[in-house]
Amino acid sequence: MADSAPENADAPPLAPTDSAPPEAPETTKRDAPDGDATGAEAAAEANAAAALVARDPTLAADLANEEQLMDEFSTWCDDERNKKEDAITSSKRTIGDLEATIEDAKASVVTLTSSIDELTTKISTSEKELADAKGLRKEEHDVFLASEKELVETVDGLERALTVLKKNLSLLQAGNYGKILDTVASSLKKVVEASWVNSHQKAVLQSLLQANAQEGDEDLSFQPQAKEVDYESHSGGILDTLADMQEKAEASLSSTRKDEMEASHSFALLKQGLEDGIAVAKKQLGESTLTRSQTEEELHSAEAALSETQEDLAADTKYLEELKQSCTMKATEWANRQKQAGEETAAIEKAKEVLSEGVKVFLQTSARLTTTSTLAEIGRASCRERV
Repeated sequence: MADSAPENADAPPLAPTDSAPPEAPETTKRDAPDGDATGAEAAAEANAAAALVARDPTLAADLANEEQLMDEFSTWCDDERNKKEDAITSSKRTIGDLEATIEDAKASVVTLTSSIDELTTKISTSEKELADAKGLRKEEHDVFLASEKELVETVDGLERALTVLKKNLSLLQAGNYGKILDTVASSLKKVVEASWVNSHQKAVLQSLLQANAQEGDEDLSFQPQAKEVDYESHSGGILDTLADMQEKAEASLSSTRKDEMEASHSFALLKQGLEDGIAVAKKQLGESTLTRSQTEEELHSAEAALSETQEDLAADTKYLEELKQSCTMKATEWANRQKQAGEETAAIEKAKEVLSEGVKVFLQTSARLTTTSTLAEIGRASCRERV
């Protein structure tokens, strides 16, 4: 259409005639400007429509490429979201487990600390009890040794005195009492000083020793009959007293040794029990201390792991929120892009219709111009014939 108008405008002028030219050419000439304007508008529309139609293959390719990229992005969003949601779920589960572990560890540390304090107190008490028992046993043993020594000396002294008196009983009855007692006086003095001797026994011995001392200063030859009668009356009683004292001393020595043996045995049992208890308590203390140390290490590790997991959870949660926002924004942009592409496609379809209509108009215009040109030629030929 745009090309037809210029061709008609450049057509050669008709030959002059005596009559007016046919209206058709004039009409044609008069109508030519309108035809040119319509052709220009149609050409512009056609060019715009052609540009849109030319965009159709590119648009389809772009949309296909964008759709592929969007599918890949959507798949990545889904995969990434699933990974992060799984990581968040795992972190929450881990946090729950770690919190439970921490609570258990703290409770265990409290229990172990209480047990350690009790064991420490028990060990200290037992060790003090053992030390006190050892001190008491030493005192008791020292008392026993002193008593045993005293009793042994007493028994020996009494035994020697009885032996001497019995062997020299005839001399004692003959009035030689002082000489006989001189040999056992030192032994009898020790017996008198013994703690276990009662007052009656002590009085008999003291009277005997005093009599011996007095005889050393007296001349028994002046009163032989009196002395002999006196000694004969007392000799039996003295021997009986000394024999009774010896028997009691031996019984006391035996009883003292028996008591010492029982005390020693009781102390050995007590000592063994305390030492065994202390050994067991110390073993338990060591085990409890080690267990508490290990539990505290586990507690510190769990607390560090909990802090790290909480940080990971916070980071994953933040990342997931940002991921959702980003993916949602991209999805919205893609929806808008699809809407825009739909509008472009509709515009292209419309342009195709415009181009189709333009072709029809072009064909009609070309036919009309061809008819007009033919009529003009016929008119000019008729004019020439008239001339």
